[in-house]
Amino acid sequence: MASVGAIMRDSARWIVSGVALVASGIAATSQDARPPVRRLQRTPACRSCEIVYAVERTVVDSALTRHLTNWHNEYAIDRRGRLLVSTDGDPVQVLAFDHRGRFVGAIGRRGSGPGEFKRISAIVPDGDSLRLFDAIAQRESVFDSAGRFVRSAVMPTRATTLLPLPDGRLVANSAEPNRSTAGYPFLVLSPERSVIGKFGSQDPVFSIDRQHLLDRSFAPARADRFWALWAQEYRLEQWSSRGTLIAVLERQPEWLRSAEENSGPWRSSAAPPVMSRWGGLQRDRLGRLWIRFFVPDRRWQAALQRLPSGEQDVVDPSRYFDTIVDVVDPLSGSVLASRRFDEYLGPLLDGPRVAVYRLSDRHEPFLDVWSLTMRQ
Repeated sequence: MASVGAIMRDSARWIVSGVALVASGIAATSQDARPPVRRLQRTPACRSCEIVYAVERTVVDSALTRHLTNWHNEYAIDRRGRLLVSTDGDPVQVLAFDHRGRFVGAIGRRGSGPGEFKRISAIVPDGDSLRLFDAIAQRESVFDSAGRFVRSAVMPTRATTLLPLPDGRLVANSAEPNRSTAGYPFLVLSPERSVIGKFGSQDPVFSIDRQHLLDRSFAPARADRFWALWAQEYRLEQWSSRGTLIAVLERQPEWLRSAEENSGPWRSSAAPPVMSRWGGLQRDRLGRLWIRFFVPDRRWQAALQRLPSGEQDVVDPSRYFDTIVDVVDPLSGSVLASRRFDEYLGPLLDGPRVAVYRLSDRHEPFLDVWSLTMRQ
């Protein structure tokens, strides 16, 4: 496998209509001093540790089944423990479900006005507030704990992976051909949502056909620090919001496919599915990192169905993907436990928990919410 540095050097072009875009206009943080890379072992260090799950709630409410038209929805769990699910189509809103899976309210609607959305691309609980992001409209909308619209702000990026900081700033994962920020995976936005910092790359010029190499998942660390997981490399980085790279952890498990292998066709019977470009990362109360990757199901071809248009699509993601979940202790630099699930597990949520998209015997969608624990 090519090294991360080699991949980054080889990818050093943003090409848009034949023009190379080089980031300019915003001062980038210098990254002359970089920490050594710590290699995680290939097999778990704790032989007695096991990842287990329990079904916390099942959501079969008609409010969900009417609007859960695919398995690409956004999910979150807020401070009150409510499951928040975005809808795709009409109406465009967030549905809220309580601990028993009962529908308790909806937030937002389709439109261009205050509290309205073209598409909800990220749900970010922030204390008692809820931040909803619309990548199409490039707008952030803030709601209070009762679901009332409070304010909105224009976003300088279409990023869908965002992390609020305690002082009101926001870290965004950017992979856009923007002349001022091209090639930098991390943008720091002020409380007013202007770009005040960019970092994460020593050579910030990338080709648009390799922009997936900029994709990251976030998890908070202490103070103004955060962890970032590369989407197609098993590489964990801890950064400060000022742009200092603090720690790097890498692993080479046998199931990991290289970035080149992951660039194959999507939903094609000629090649297995690509590994997730939307990797999952969550930090638990003990400081351990929970990591999610997708791998092809052993019988992935059976999940493909021919549509009337002649195209192939995946109706049940759990027949197409398996999910690898690892627990990493960043202090000791070791993988504590790992498990391969037959199911397609949605984003890692607070807890950690996962939302699992399922189909009933009548092919109606519903959701299970699993709580994940590691036991010895």
